[in-house]
Amino acid sequence: ELSASAAQEIEITLDAHPTTSSKNRRVAMPQSSPLISRLKSFEASKFGGVAKKGKLAGYFRMLWSYSESRRLMAFIGISGSFSTLQLIFAAVTGSIELMSAALHNYFHCTVLMCSLLAMGISVESKDKGYTYGYDRCNVLAAFTNGVFLVLMALFFITEAIHHLTSEHHVHTDPSMTLLLTGLGVDLLGLWLFLPYARLSVPTVKTQASRTFSEAHKVNLHSVFLHVLADNLRTIGFLVTTIASRYVGDSEEFFPAFVTLVVAMLIIRSVWPLVSATCEIILQAAPMPLLAGVQKCMREVISYDGVLRCKSQHWWVFAPGITVGTLTLLVRHDADSQAVLAHAHSLLKKYVTHITIQVEKQPNPYGQQQQQQQSSSMAHPQARKS
Repeated sequence: ELSASAAQEIEITLDAHPTTSSKNRRVAMPQSSPLISRLKSFEASKFGGVAKKGKLAGYFRMLWSYSESRRLMAFIGISGSFSTLQLIFAAVTGSIELMSAALHNYFHCTVLMCSLLAMGISVESKDKGYTYGYDRCNVLAAFTNGVFLVLMALFFITEAIHHLTSEHHVHTDPSMTLLLTGLGVDLLGLWLFLPYARLSVPTVKTQASRTFSEAHKVNLHSVFLHVLADNLRTIGFLVTTIASRYVGDSEEFFPAFVTLVVAMLIIRSVWPLVSATCEIILQAAPMPLLAGVQKCMREVISYDGVLRCKSQHWWVFAPGITVGTLTLLVRHDADSQAVLAHAHSLLKKYVTHITIQVEKQPNPYGQQQQQQQSSSMAHPQARKS
């Protein structure tokens, strides 16, 4: 439907072209017309929304086709359902502690959804804006997950210190059924992601599959650590609840002690992941990559015609994907293509994407001849004599 101003604009445009037949009057409308701009923006927004919906549906189908991401989707659904059950129980009983636990679990599900979204984005093919691809999204998701767990552990430490220094303690008696149900959900998640319990961050070129890269494994390892932290938190809460019921004398000290132990265990398990992903984000050159590259560089520099290496830069874009740039200075009479091929054949074992620049040293004889010619042109009388 068109507004009155839009209809008037069409009428004015058609009157401006009286020789145009009724069959071709649509073509006579100028392309710079504001109406055309509004119609184009409307069509773009309409079809853009359809494209976005189709893209999200494609992400969902792609994630559901892999067993690893399907496990994560199932666990998010189960954990979210349990959080909803906690929220309903908290609303019925008026328990603030259960309400806080339910909201905390919702936030955990949100963080896990970020990991799932990163897995979907990372399979996008490289484009003009992201020429190396989107594999680093998994690294960012793993780093975010690790930082969140470290902050959660620090919060536990501050709560334990506050509990030890406070004179008045508020003791709660949560439902044992809900605690055991939550422990069962956490143990299920621990079993689902147990294959990714060990951290494996390759810092050299690997032959990873096209459908499931090493970066996905790092992301899933962060999910495992997240579930492990939930298990530790639930077990600690369960232990303190049992102690508060049956060991009344240690009631004030024991919860703080258990909370500190849980926080330390979380930091100890998460810190290697945070350190490894932080090095990748900061584009550091890890020792395994440097050891292999420097071994190849000694052979490159000893090649016939190579004088020295002017500059070299190596870093890890994502686990299993390494990048490097190299500038070599060769003699003026050296074969640049042979040097380039030799260097590339050696370094491709360790570097996925490499850029090599070969610069030739200026010819000293050519410079001497040019200086002689310039001096002769500057003193023509001396040349005649």
